[in-house]
Amino acid sequence: MTVEVPISSITRVGISNTILTITGFVVGMSLSFRSSTAYERYGEGRRSWAQLIFVSNKLARVIWYHVKTRPNHKEKDTLAKLTVMKLLVAFAVALKHKLRFEPYTDYEDFAGFVGHINMYAGEPTR
Repeated sequence: MTVEVPISSITRVGISNTILTITGFVVGMSLSFRSSTAYERYGEGRRSWAQLIFVSNKLARVIWYHVKTRPNHKEKDTLAKLTVMKLLVAFAVALKHKLRFEPYTDYEDFAGFVGHINMYAGEPTR
């Protein structure tokens, strides 16, 4: 059994074209502002990360070439330099985890850099 509804009985919502145009414009502008802000933040993060890499490389070169090794302690001083290089990389990895709101040191990519270091407070937190 079918029910026939006359076309004239369908109610229409009375919204003017001007209101729809203004609403569409405001929504479009807010989406555009939000996406441009996100791109600016992404670009700023990339610039900051590139600056961190640049400064870390520069500091590593200064330490490696300009820190003198003592004649009687060559192996020990070289090991100390390598430890500092690992700590520079560990700082970048720790910063990455901090920015991702991942606390503590129990991560695959982080354990190799700081797992051998004695902590003043005892065992590292996990």
